Amino acid sequence: MNKVIGQTYQYQVFKDYKDLTKIKDIVEEILKWDEKARNSDAYLFTQVVLYVYPRGYSLPFYLTMTDPNCPSYESVRRSRQKVQEEHPEYKANKVVEEKRQDNIEEYLQLALGK
Repeated sequence: MNKVIGQTYQYQVFKDYKDLTKIKDIVEEILKWDEKARNSDAYLFTQVVLYVYPRGYSLPFYLTMTDPNCPSYESVRRSRQKVQEEHPEYKANKVVEEKRQDNIEEYLQLALGK
């Protein structure tokens, strides 16, 4: 696992992947290299932003979130979910997976009014 963070991390991981354009491809590449990103959507989102903005976090966060070039947090989360379904080797650790499953079940009960 690459332990360097910030723009150095971004450069080391993605220097050969500048052609990645789809969010899912970017997310998959991050999950391949970074185990922490498998367990935290917030951390994964920051790594995606570092890919979209190769100079690092030079913009204020609120400007980053409203920039049309930046994918939405929810798009990153859904992409992570899809990649982890397709590639079990990129799944989160057992504790996180169990918590995510509990949250899904709780949401379904709420949505169904049970």
